[in-house]
Amino acid sequence: MAPSVLAAMEPYWITHAMLPSQQHPAAKAIAEALESSRERVATLMGCEPFEVIFTSGGTESNNLAILGRPDIASCESNSGQHILVDPACSSAISPVMSQLAQQGFEVELLPCNADGVIESDAIRSSIRSTTCLCCIAVASGITGVIQPVHEIASQCRDAGVSVHLDAVDAAGKLELIARSLPVDTMSISGHKLYGPKGSGALYVRRGTRLQSLMQGELREMGLRPGSENVPAWIGLGVAAMLASHAGNELHGMMDEHIRNLVVGLQAALPSSQRETIRWIGEDSPRMPGTAVLDIGMNAGRIQQLCDDLVFSTSDSCDPPDEMARALFATGMTQESIPRCMRISTGWTTSSDQIDAAVVSLASAIERCI
Repeated sequence: MAPSVLAAMEPYWITHAMLPSQQHPAAKAIAEALESSRERVATLMGCEPFEVIFTSGGTESNNLAILGRPDIASCESNSGQHILVDPACSSAISPVMSQLAQQGFEVELLPCNADGVIESDAIRSSIRSTTCLCCIAVASGITGVIQPVHEIASQCRDAGVSVHLDAVDAAGKLELIARSLPVDTMSISGHKLYGPKGSGALYVRRGTRLQSLMQGELREMGLRPGSENVPAWIGLGVAAMLASHAGNELHGMMDEHIRNLVVGLQAALPSSQRETIRWIGEDSPRMPGTAVLDIGMNAGRIQQLCDDLVFSTSDSCDPPDEMARALFATGMTQESIPRCMRISTGWTTSSDQIDAAVVSLASAIERCI
């Protein structure tokens, strides 16, 4: 969490602890602060403030966007309806799709190329008369590969198919302009952009019908019951403001660090080993600071030896986790996925940290050769 985010949140735990819906003047001031935060989130998402629904994070936002649709909520009369899904969808969406499949919906995973990119021809040929929804991630949180969301959404809109974008991993790294995209909903999560855990937002285009998934005294445009999580949403607003001001220079630095790590690692290894390292999706458009490397050996073993580094691996378990699903979409197999590691850089990553990571990884790999 960014220090300025924490500083903005602190007064709303104790000093300004009233609920914004109360009639006391102090409560009205809190409500105004919350609306100011909503405006900051709207700026990040490229929409109007009244189109922003505060939530507890990406998982709730994605669930509300999908299960809150009236045609899906009344699934008994819509069994057999068809839904298109990004095969690398997040762990917030995959279980929802499994549930809908059990309820009679036909859920189809869209085909991808070797980098995990959904091609426009795949959308065109997959849409049917019964297709009611298409769910796409703006960018893979695993490989970092960016999907052609505008082209995909345009084809869906022309066919009368609603579109939900999962922008959880892209927010703060890519420019999001919801108003220029032919989509109905789009989700973000606070902790992905240096905001507080347990905070998120859902963009709901004007005129899009959703209904609450829970019962109670409704807040947030009638879509979310319960008391407002004021500290978290104030923090989300500050995080959104920081992310809106993060320019190309910062993102370029994040990507440069990733490239330096990969190049440095290859240079530090024996020639016989460096040729086995493959960067998944390197040649496709990617968001900055995220990469998956196939290192040619069990990445979990390297992870155990590099306890000074934090990176992700997958053992392609059943059911597959988010990383395994994203790599399966690129054509990787159950045998090759355990060779992969997901690495990322952030706003505070330094060149010294990259150099140290290269030394640590190279040493661990050489010990396993």
